[in-house]
Amino acid sequence: MDTFRKDLRRQTIIRNSAPSARMQTQNKRRKEFKEYLLETGVQSELAKCLRMLFEEPIKPRDPIDYIGKRIGPPRMSAGEYRRLHEKLQVYLHRIKDLKEELEWLQAEISKISLESDSEEFRSSILCPSPSSEA
Repeated sequence: MDTFRKDLRRQTIIRNSAPSARMQTQNKRRKEFKEYLLETGVQSELAKCLRMLFEEPIKPRDPIDYIGKRIGPPRMSAGEYRRLHEKLQVYLHRIKDLKEELEWLQAEISKISLESDSEEFRSSILCPSPSSEA
């Protein structure tokens, strides 16, 4: 019975004594981490998300997925990503085709403009207009 009392007394003393250096370090790290979560807005976002989950009339089957969808940027499925990527490639190809067509049209306009200028020049030399003689 004496050993039991000694062990009990030793455990009581250990519990009531000042925290060890290791525990102090852990407590300090916890406190710093809590401050970090508070300063960066993570704590409020998590609280808001949990509040939304609490207020859901029909609880989702996968609460982790529910929380994940509501925190951070919107996420899309792999299928949706693939579909949007294919659509992007189609549009990029279309843009390339339109740029080539624009360049061709600009070249044609330049050619026509040069031809028109040279025809006007030739006609003004061969057949001067009455207003230029006066």
